[in-house]
Amino acid sequence: FSAEESHSAGRSSSVEGSHSARRGSSVEESHSAERNGYSSDVPGQILEMIRLYEFGDGSPEHRARMFCRQGKFMEKYEDDFPWKGDFRRYFTTYHDLNIRQLRGYFTWRTGIRNGEYRPISTSLAYMYLYELLCGIGASSVDDVLQKMETFEENYVDAGISDPGMRKNIRRWMFEYAVLHGLPAERVRSYANPEALDFDHSLVILKNPENHSDEEIFHAMSRFTGQTIEKSAVLTRNRRKGIQLLVGIWRYLSEHFEDNGRDIFTVCFGTRKGYPWHPLSNAVYWEERELPDMDFEMDECRTFHLRDGKWQEERYGGLGLHL
Repeated sequence: FSAEESHSAGRSSSVEGSHSARRGSSVEESHSAERNGYSSDVPGQILEMIRLYEFGDGSPEHRARMFCRQGKFMEKYEDDFPWKGDFRRYFTTYHDLNIRQLRGYFTWRTGIRNGEYRPISTSLAYMYLYELLCGIGASSVDDVLQKMETFEENYVDAGISDPGMRKNIRRWMFEYAVLHGLPAERVRSYANPEALDFDHSLVILKNPENHSDEEIFHAMSRFTGQTIEKSAVLTRNRRKGIQLLVGIWRYLSEHFEDNGRDIFTVCFGTRKGYPWHPLSNAVYWEERELPDMDFEMDECRTFHLRDGKWQEERYGGLGLHL
């Protein structure tokens, strides 16, 4: 869910900024060559992890399932074999890496878990976040969110990562919290502030009797942009102009009716259901089948899960023109 309500739900959306997806040499060939040529130097657990991978249809779901299988096997693994190369790929999993890259990643992860935050390819940094979302290296839902926040603070806020990573982290924490049924107040703490303001403005206009003139005017401005600010009634006398415009909205809210519709419904319509695809731009696999559930974000937005499919119920068309 985003303030613009326009994010793509497809798996093809970019989570790694402007990275171009490239494979280079075949990962399978690299795995095979390194196993044959360096097996005596490669930790047995890494070789065993590679053998755990089962080839399938190559779908995002299959890749995510294999990622979780291998990740759980390597959950407590530590290494000390630094690697400083570059790697760029969307939705990176262990299967995409050769042995040197795998050991380099696990060495970097060992440092992260010990509070040592060093740069690594953005694609591999994202893989660490995918691990957390899949519960790899975390003991509970709260632990997942806490470790993502810690990573945001020490890796993103510290300027080590691509700044665009923050937007994905906040989105994923919000969606993860909804999926796991956390209390509404906790979930809202991860939500996009602009989206919260969007919903709050709708609530104010829907119930003007509960709000001040300043709050109502701010809400009106939220949906009219510069139009209301440039109106003659405001440019001549701003204070009186605000009183007049807010007074009109209050009056219409109480007295206007058009075929059974109040002024709010005429302007903003009614809530409708839209497909919602949580964590669709991450490598994520849910082992258990989630039961049907409902999560009320606020008076203007609710999420529903029915038979494995999510819907976001919200206001769609917006038409406050002054």
